[in-house]
Amino acid sequence: MSHDEPATAGGAARVPPEGIEGRAVYANDGRYLGRGDVLDGAWFKVDAPQAQDYWLPMSSIRAVVHGQVLLHEDTATVRKIRRYETPQAAEERFEREDMWIEEEMGMDDAGVGPGDEDVDDVMSR
Repeated sequence: MSHDEPATAGGAARVPPEGIEGRAVYANDGRYLGRGDVLDGAWFKVDAPQAQDYWLPMSSIRAVVHGQVLLHEDTATVRKIRRYETPQAAEERFEREDMWIEEEMGMDDAGVGPGDEDVDDVMSR
């Protein structure tokens, strides 16, 4: 892919073989957002200057032109859709937190802990 080819094909984002790491990322209103960083499945990380890094969906990439990553969205929309962790990382974190809670509460796999009564037993009283 040359540096002037669009990064999309059939509506799905394509990333150049050399990736987007280190490339400047711009919203469609021309605002500089940071540098492209690692890719994680359908998401890429933006290394934001003097701010917390964040993740955007690969589908946000409109084109990679002259070494710059150009997005479909304007700055305001980017602020709404950015994530501070990938969905996969969030899911893994939630699973770890759930496991910790279950262990702390002494719950079994069904979410029943010590002292919990069976609903049928309570209803039959």
